[in-house]
Amino acid sequence: MIVLEVESLPSTNQSAKEWLLENGTGQLPLFIRADEQTAGRGRRGRVWASEKGGLYMTAAFSCSTRQEALLFPLKCAVQAHQSLMAKGIRGLALKWPNDIYKEEKKLGGILSRFMRISGSGVVLVGIGVNVDNENVPSEAVTLRQAGLPEPIGAASLFQEWTLLFQSFMSRREVVSSLNQWLWHKGKMAMIKTPSGNVRGLIKGVNADLSLSIETDRGEPRTLLLGEIL
Repeated sequence: MIVLEVESLPSTNQSAKEWLLENGTGQLPLFIRADEQTAGRGRRGRVWASEKGGLYMTAAFSCSTRQEALLFPLKCAVQAHQSLMAKGIRGLALKWPNDIYKEEKKLGGILSRFMRISGSGVVLVGIGVNVDNENVPSEAVTLRQAGLPEPIGAASLFQEWTLLFQSFMSRREVVSSLNQWLWHKGKMAMIKTPSGNVRGLIKGVNADLSLSIETDRGEPRTLLLGEIL
């Protein structure tokens, strides 16, 4: 295991990729954290505000196939959710496919990408959590604002999660937890998909990690790619 912490980086994800290209995959898992990111990115290339006070990290794991890699970000999301719930924060939910929400506000986001380094498969899981940031958008929330009973810093949370994310969790356990804590489950929502927006009732997450909905026309539908708006 390799653990790296620095004050500032353009992107922990890019730094993890560069480290792997230089050093190979023999020492995985790899964990990198920065106090701030100057070029952080969220889903679909959106800018992720990455000022000091938040947790910005990337975890790299050995992974055989692109299909297998799909489980890693959701596993990390579930484990992060469990960790924060255990600290006394209530009202947290997992928004399919990659966000942690406190009621209607975003607390954190998780992204992943699969790549091959000298023939070996690797999944990079980028994680951003608003811990004690001074300035967050109105649609976001920090751990402090979410009601964290005892203050915790980004560095302490990172050290805890480097161990937590290495613990085993089966696909069945991940899917079960996702369905237990799924954001807007049982509610109507708009889902953005590659083929256009779809409005439907959120039913749950399937074993293949797809989302089941019932459209406003009463038709069942399974979404492999998309984002709940």
